[in-house]
Parts: sequence; C-alpha cells; structure tokens
Amino acid sequence: MGGYQAVEAYYDIQYKRNGIEKAAGEGATAQVRPCTDTRTHELRAVKSIEKVDCCTRGQVLEEIQVLKAVSGQHPNIIKFFEFFEEWTVMNLIFEYCPKGSLEDLVDKQKLNVFESSHLAEGLVAKFMWQLLEALVFLQLKCILHRDVKPANLLLMDDSTVKLADFGVACFCSGPLRTFLGTPAFFPPEVHQLPRGKGYSFPLDVWATGVTMYMLLFKGDHPFVDRGAISKELLRSGQFEVGWLTSGKTKDLLDWIFMPCPDQRIIRKDALQHPWFAWHGMGKGEFVKERPAKLILDSHGNWLRSN
Repeated sequence: MGGYQAVEAYYDIQYKRNGIEKAAGEGATAQVRPCTDTRTHELRAVKSIEKVDCCTRGQVLEEIQVLKAVSGQHPNIIKFFEFFEEWTVMNLIFEYCPKGSLEDLVDKQKLNVFESSHLAEGLVAKFMWQLLEALVFLQLKCILHRDVKPANLLLMDDSTVKLADFGVACFCSGPLRTFLGTPAFFPPEVHQLPRGKGYSFPLDVWATGVTMYMLLFKGDHPFVDRGAISKELLRSGQFEVGWLTSGKTKDLLDWIFMPCPDQRIIRKDALQHPWFAWHGMGKGEFVKERPAKLILDSHGNWLRSN
C-alpha cells in the first residue's frame, strides 16, 4: 500500500465492531485480532504493531520483506497478504488460524492433573515434522526465524501447524551476535554472547527441541532447576525425561540438545531420525553415533567434556 491508509477501509476488525476485548495474540507492542476482508468476506488476522520508537517502522518493513520471500510457498508457514501503514501503527494481514497455538495446547495440559492428559506422542511428532520441514524451507531461503516456540506455532486445524511471527526473523549469511527472540529458547551459543563465535541456523533447531520437550512434558522446560533455567544444565545439554519415554525420543532430543552447534543435528537429518519413522513419517535413515559432547569454557571455546 502506498502512503498512510486505514486498515478499516478494507477490513472489519471484530473487536472494534463487537467490543471484543481479548486479542487472539498479544505482545509488548503488538496485538493479533480476527478480521474480515470486506471485499471477499474471508476471515483473516490483523497484526497491529505500535510505532513505539523511530526504529519500529524499519523493523516491520524488514519483517514484511522476509514474509514476502516465503508467503504462500510452504504449507506450514503462515500466509501474509498485505499491510497498511497508519500514523502510529502498522497493520499486517495474515491468514487466520482458528484453533489457537501450541502454547494454548500446552496450557490445557497443565490444567489437567491426570497423566492421560499428555499430548499423544504421535501428534507431537506430526507437529515437529511440519515445523522441521518449514525450517528446512527457510534455510533454503537463507532465513533464520529466531523465535521458534509453541506460541508462534498456530493451528490451522487439529493436526496442521503454521510457523508464524517473523518479527525477529532475518536473512542470514553468517554468524549473528544480537540478542533477539525469547531467552528461554536460546541455545548455549547465544547465552555465551558477547563471547564465542555467534549463532546461526542451529539456533532454530535448539528452539525446536525445547518446543518438542514442552509438548511432550506438559509445558516443562528441559533445563529448569528449582524454578529457573540452569545455565549449567543448558551448557552441558543435560536434561531429564520420564521413565516411560522411549529410547528413540530421548535419542532425538540428545541430538538436538548437543551444546556445540557444529555437533547439533541439522534439520534434514532430524527429519530422517528413527523417531519420526516410528510414527510413520520419513524413512528413519539417520543412524549416526553421537560424538562426545563439546562443552563451552569461560572464554567461549568448545572443549571435549570429561
């Protein structure tokens, strides 16, 4: 769209018409709400981002550039349609995912105290398969998402996820050193900054592992100790699983949580892990033996663990 133009000229935003207060999604400076395209009568979602400072507009335009590079090209990446710029806000229009997010599913599991309330492992595998396929596609486009987490995986239906919120995504051609994303999903190489060699595509794989763990274990974080994320556990890649957890599940998580990004499983190999084949996806052809873990020292160097 050229120049300033009100989104209401083309979209009926439900909360403004009906007085609905709760947004479909919300952040510090952005809200996502359902809306209807008055030209086609199709349901959409509008992400409204406040221009809180002089940098906001440029950041949103960068997000739009990334979205235009991928929109409509992969079934598990949210579709972007258009944007409207107003004096104090940027409005981005997306396809609407009516079933909420994987974070909503995790929250429902937390409310149910019965063991049977765990998400079915086969369904988790299907979600993770779709996410990894989306991440393989993004890497082909040289795009790093940087904020993979349950809240950014939207459900189009009960078994189809869409990777959304490209607000901190970027085109990546080499190591990055900026703190962007959600700290609970950061891998060791990010926590080590400004020391170390920076981070790249293995970051999204680590965040996928944290997401997978949270789905399998009712929202628990793999590296939390006494109510807080333990840097020591995180840097060593040490985590616990339930005694009923299969060996294949634990093996995939062990590969994903290799502390050194150079040792961490890559996206394509993860899709060929036997865990997915066990659930009817892929051929399970990834059969490598895990190397001895490299662990960060205080200077940002990777050393062999004892």
